[in-house]
Amino acid sequence: MLESQNNFILESKIACDNEHKKNILSKNLDNYYKKWNTSKNIFADLDVAKKKVHYAKYKSIENLEKNIIDFEKNFTELGGKVLYAPSKKEALSYILQILNDNDINKVIKSKSTVCEEIGLDEFLISKKISSLETNLGDFLVQQVGQKSAHIVTSAVHMSKTEIVGFLNEKYDQEFSDNTSHEILVRFIRNLLREEFLKAGAGITGANFLIANQGSIAITENEANAILSATSSKVHIVVAGIEKILPSADNLELFQTLLASHATGQNITTYNHLFSGIQKQTENQRQIYVILLDNGRTSLMKDVMLREASYCIKCGACYNFCPVFKQIGGHAYGTVYGGPIGSVISPYIFGIKNFSHLPYASTLCGKCNDVCPVRIDLTSLLIQERKNIVSNSINNSSERRAFKMLSKVLLKRKRMERRPAFLKNISITLTLRKNWSQQREVPKFAKQSFNKIKKIDKN
Repeated sequence: MLESQNNFILESKIACDNEHKKNILSKNLDNYYKKWNTSKNIFADLDVAKKKVHYAKYKSIENLEKNIIDFEKNFTELGGKVLYAPSKKEALSYILQILNDNDINKVIKSKSTVCEEIGLDEFLISKKISSLETNLGDFLVQQVGQKSAHIVTSAVHMSKTEIVGFLNEKYDQEFSDNTSHEILVRFIRNLLREEFLKAGAGITGANFLIANQGSIAITENEANAILSATSSKVHIVVAGIEKILPSADNLELFQTLLASHATGQNITTYNHLFSGIQKQTENQRQIYVILLDNGRTSLMKDVMLREASYCIKCGACYNFCPVFKQIGGHAYGTVYGGPIGSVISPYIFGIKNFSHLPYASTLCGKCNDVCPVRIDLTSLLIQERKNIVSNSINNSSERRAFKMLSKVLLKRKRMERRPAFLKNISITLTLRKNWSQQREVPKFAKQSFNKIKKIDKN
């Protein structure tokens, strides 16, 4: 078994045994459920809205090459520069080159999952460049030396007590559990405002890229993205190629669905649209968009899995997934967890290393129900499992065991040759190492259905 698979099993067990952390996660997710149940009622017909954006994403992905060309042309005409990165190596190289060309040694970042995907913070630190997260959750996670636990709410695994303890220790404060959230947020905001003024570049992600306008759409709640983008002379946007929409025709609907499903809001506090740079004669501002592939075209080549690229990264499937609710985000070992992460992570981070993730699902179908883009996640997970088995990516002992088991299970005569107690012993021994450690092994009945049927006939 690979190290990544071993780590997943170990981290999952630790998470399941940690009742304190599970209670924190459950409490934070319960708050989300309450907000989501209210916000979804703003739609006269939610299913129609979902179908509309699903079709819009379908058209966008099917015409992706044209949309990329259109976006580059229009964005360049507005004074920006577009760089295409086939992998994270090229993306990191572009960012380093831009920073070195402008003699920048300090950057600020707004929340960007794709920047986590390429390991940007760690890379910049290795190059002696300071990188500070300015989203509240990401700031806390970065400062305590952890990874994000959720695609939207990075610090969903942290309690108020833990946050207060960290602030008191690092900044010599005297906050308590009774200190209001407003005071804590104001304190962190004041810390960050100083940093915006010192940074030489701001790095952000993008929620959508509008091809026919050459525009960047960013949705946020804290105004840290707009400050990251405008407080310094260099703005670098890192975005996956799937973020491109042909036009802004459905942008409002996308943003409304994103807000209601990501944070349970009717609408996000700030929705920005960047369209090039202001013409200046001195101190010309620079804006770059790095379009990242990093396994996305490989995913899209599989017609059966292409639908995964419709995801708008709202995190709703995380919040309703019974597996995520038990193990949290860190156990997955990648920046993309939950049902959607179990589909896309093998393509982005290596199918051999993460072939276990498609099995980290009960296939209950709740993720299908709550997805704002109507992605059929259970079908995608099943398809990916099929691909893993078809390409012999699962381990050889597992393949041999299931081959032998299928020979018995698929033939009624073979099934009837042994009494129930021997079958129970056999299946218990077969599943003892992994499957049965967390589950109760099913028992064969003393009489099979066929035997009962024969007795009834007689």
